[in-house]
Amino acid sequence: MGAMARPAPVLAILCGCALGAVATPLLASCYQSHRRGDSGGVPPDAAGDDGGSPPPTDGGPLPFDAGRRDGGPLPFDAGRRDGGPLPFDASSPDAGRPDAGARDAGRRDAGRRDAGRRDAGPRSVALAFRSGQRLVVAPAPTLDLAGDSTLELWVRPRADGSISVKGDRTTRRFHFSVELVGGQIGAGFAAETEVRQVLEPIATGVWSHVCVTLRVSGSTVLLRLLVNGFPVAAGTFPNELTATVNDSPLVFGGFDGDLDEIRIWDFVRADDVIRADMMTRISGAAPGLVAYWPLEEGGQLALDHTARGHDAVLGALTLPDPSDPTWIRDGPI
Repeated sequence: MGAMARPAPVLAILCGCALGAVATPLLASCYQSHRRGDSGGVPPDAAGDDGGSPPPTDGGPLPFDAGRRDGGPLPFDAGRRDGGPLPFDASSPDAGRPDAGARDAGRRDAGRRDAGRRDAGPRSVALAFRSGQRLVVAPAPTLDLAGDSTLELWVRPRADGSISVKGDRTTRRFHFSVELVGGQIGAGFAAETEVRQVLEPIATGVWSHVCVTLRVSGSTVLLRLLVNGFPVAAGTFPNELTATVNDSPLVFGGFDGDLDEIRIWDFVRADDVIRADMMTRISGAAPGLVAYWPLEEGGQLALDHTARGHDAVLGALTLPDPSDPTWIRDGPI
């Protein structure tokens, strides 16, 4: 957008007087049970007296004269009204354009603030995973999925694979999982031959906030999936949250993608509360928060910021090994 036009100066010398003038996403309930598998005029001549006719003596207006009749100094600058240098070439055929000058040399909003993404700048630390790399949390009663709970995390997926698993997936016993399946985020439960989960498309290569809530009611579990703070899918499943799930470590990773800001709560959080603080850091002492990994440390451990001590180990060992994810400075918050 061009700059606002500046009024051209007008000079008239008179005898005795002077004259101046800036969605609700759709809730989809999806249950899947399947087998594996961018002119104006020319300004007055500012060159000086051209030796023309003498000024009139009848008190009429003077013809334009870039200098005074007595040869004294100009009471003004023939160029800019503020006496500064001309912001344009007076001989240029385009000199009269009201938007001429450096102020119009590009977009009004050009500059560093427009050079790239709105959120460009230093980012927080996060963990980048490749297939087979993982973050492992030892089993503990406070991490059991025996009752109502909420899992929140930020994920930037690149390819299909496991994002989080609680339970023994290796032997195909019953387990809870969050994973990327064919470009969709899936959350639910799996046994040896069957997967029961809700699915919802999710963008790859960008950060998304994913939340899964579990409400246990007798023999059933109501699972809800939220993406970027809004519910997108839900399903009711048989309650099989037994020791085969809770005696196993909680594992994050195994897929090709990035994770940040992982939180686990021992109750079902309300949707509006999830939206309210998903873009901010929280206190490790928040009521009902049983584990919180901001993923900011570097090194071989990801520290639990609650007082419960659920520190997570990168990879298979407390020493560096090929299954370690990589610390990156590209987190969402």
